Parts: sequence; C-alpha cells; structure tokens
Amino acid sequence: KFYKAIKASDYLEPNPILKKIFLRTIAEDLRSEAIKINLPTLIIWGEKDLITPLNEGRLLAKSIKTSRLIPIKDASHWPFIDKKEDFIKILTNFI
Repeated sequence: KFYKAIKASDYLEPNPILKKIFLRTIAEDLRSEAIKINLPTLIIWGEKDLITPLNEGRLLAKSIKTSRLIPIKDASHWPFIDKKEDFIKILTNFI
C-alpha cells in the first residue's frame, strides 16, 4: 500500500529480479564515494519528494563539498517533470 501511495511503480513491478535489484539499490550507502567528488556539482531535489526525502539530498550535499543543493518547491521525486521550467532554468544557470 505504501509503495502504491507514493507511486513507486518500479518497486511494484512483478519481476522478482527487478524487485531484488531495486531493494539492493535503495539500500546501498554511497557516502564514501560521494566525498571523493571534487568538481562543481548541482543537486536538484523535489521539496515534496516522498520516495527520497529532501533530507537525503541535504546529506548528499554535505558529503560533496563542491555541491550546491537546490530544492524545487512543490516538486516530487521527479522535479524535471513536475516543475519542468524551474528545473531547466536551474540547470541552465548552473551550466
């Protein structure tokens, strides 16, 4: 019910191999890799992301010293879809 509520259809996929990969992916801790990044890094996050909450973005931004986290207001896990114009503007300014 939880995954249906947050529209995480990839988890609900009936294929057991995909489900196993999904569970392994979300359990992986990549902080030790993130701290190795030393290039300017833009992190765009949906402010209302229920799949990967904004706090996770904040933790990632702390791990990448050269990063800038920009939450997009009223966007979910897919800010590039929910707030396409905002996303493009942020990305264009970064590039």
